[in-house]
Amino acid sequence: MNDKNPVDSSIRVRNAVILPDGSRPVPLGSGTITGLLGSGGMANVYEIWNSQLEVGRAIKLMHPNLSEDSKRHFQTEMKIMAELTHPNIVEIHSVGKWNDLPFIELELVDGPAISQLVEQKGALPIPVCTAVAILVTRALYYAHSKEYVIYGNKYRGIIHRDLKPSNIMISKDGKVKLMDFGIARPIEASLLTTDDSVMGTIQYLSPEQLDGKGADVRSDIYSFGTVLYEMLTGVKAFPQINMSKLMMCKIKNDYRPIENYDLKVPPPLRKLVHKCLMHDKKKRIQDTGTLLADLEKIHKNLTLEQPEDIVKKYISMREGEKYVPRYRKRVPWGFVAAAVCLVVAGFGLAGYLQPFFSRPGSESPVPKPQEMREKEKTPSTQPPAAPPRRPGEQKTSRPEPKPEPEKHIPLIDKLKSAYGTGDPVEAFARDVEAGNYTRALKACADISPEIAQSKKALIYRIRALSALNRTSEKQRLISAHSVDDAEFYLEKARTAFRNGSVSQTMELLNKSMHSPARFMDSRAARTERLYYQALCQSKLFDRNRNGETKKSAMDSWFEVKSALRSSPEHKYYKQAVSEMQRIGKAYE
Repeated sequence: MNDKNPVDSSIRVRNAVILPDGSRPVPLGSGTITGLLGSGGMANVYEIWNSQLEVGRAIKLMHPNLSEDSKRHFQTEMKIMAELTHPNIVEIHSVGKWNDLPFIELELVDGPAISQLVEQKGALPIPVCTAVAILVTRALYYAHSKEYVIYGNKYRGIIHRDLKPSNIMISKDGKVKLMDFGIARPIEASLLTTDDSVMGTIQYLSPEQLDGKGADVRSDIYSFGTVLYEMLTGVKAFPQINMSKLMMCKIKNDYRPIENYDLKVPPPLRKLVHKCLMHDKKKRIQDTGTLLADLEKIHKNLTLEQPEDIVKKYISMREGEKYVPRYRKRVPWGFVAAAVCLVVAGFGLAGYLQPFFSRPGSESPVPKPQEMREKEKTPSTQPPAAPPRRPGEQKTSRPEPKPEPEKHIPLIDKLKSAYGTGDPVEAFARDVEAGNYTRALKACADISPEIAQSKKALIYRIRALSALNRTSEKQRLISAHSVDDAEFYLEKARTAFRNGSVSQTMELLNKSMHSPARFMDSRAARTERLYYQALCQSKLFDRNRNGETKKSAMDSWFEVKSALRSSPEHKYYKQAVSEMQRIGKAYE
């Protein structure tokens, strides 16, 4: 009996549920379906719109009539994602059921996957590759070291097991997000399918996963290597379409080395990728902590920009031409070496046989090289030897030429050359961002007074002086200038708070809120404002403990927690928890 439900537009055929196709506004989760984002072997992913919150979200809805193993994997994904809170991992909002089918409501990432970027643009710029790689590795490092309880057991570490370019998303504002923990599992647990079937996408799976052997963090590192390879070259490490050929290449780990492409990949980065792709997992990079440290070192040698800033700039660029590097054929160096040896041996043999074939008084039958013949014809250009001195004649010495004094190059010019910019303020700011505070301030003295008074120069001078704890000098600089910038007012607010003036601090925080943050991330500026507002409310509560001051302080610290909900390890988040507990106990 067919039964069509007019409310959810699902169709039941002999107890089977047909999933929505995304073309109609079907209620699902906290909102209404606005489209189908994708469909996999285990679930469909829909985009929904929550009209109350006015936000879009993604919902992963399990397919009907799946095996018990698949249902268990889906339930495990729910539990695992609930444990993962990281800025580079897609956030889970809720779980529920639709027509008895479980679903997971997730953060919606409004941007392309790495697979789409590579398809559109081919090989990505090397700094973009290292930036994305660092952010993904941070997410893996967090997951691999996470302590949590699942199914009543305590575990440490989650392995993804299906890392691939389509599972790495980049939002329109440049946030990199790792997603789809559908076949993830605890490192120590065994949640394999009962028929030992291979789970994951074959092109990106490690050899041990293909063999059905135990996977661990090194399996994720192998898959990570295939993703980084694809970003750098624009092609898959294992591009074979034919399944038998693909499996054979995977078993042999037969892929084209990166040096065989027409690319200028730094040798350390090339070696890192190849080490991730080692067939023997004992020879790979052994943990994501080491991998992350290596990547950050390579990245710093490429650029001084932060990974987040690089990705944000790249994703905002207009569409460019697709670049797929050419494959360079290998030079048969063994054959070349053998040929060179034969030529050298031939010249040696000719020299050895020369006496046997030359007649007395005649020229050698072995011709001289052209260069030697030309040299004999050309008159010598060597200066004539000095005539011998007569007895008793004194040797006259010519005065030695005085070395020219070295030209003094201002330090700011050296920084401009090092950072490849003609703007002295930009070079100074880049050096501050690199942590070279003392050198940057010395270089700033070489900048003309007019340029040194610019907003950017003043802000970065304040940053450098703060980092060096040169408080009195910083205060003189702040007192002598006025900059309509959020960061400038924040710095003044910090000073006012340290001086014990809560009212002045609140006034300056309000100015900061209504001023542009030209040289500081707006989210970081907001977090700083919320933090100092909360500190002021704590001060007011301590001065006058009543219900009103308690509520204001608790609300302020709750805002700090909410702003940092994806970074519970942040010191402000921890302080918010501590202050809320303290205030609550103090008012009991």
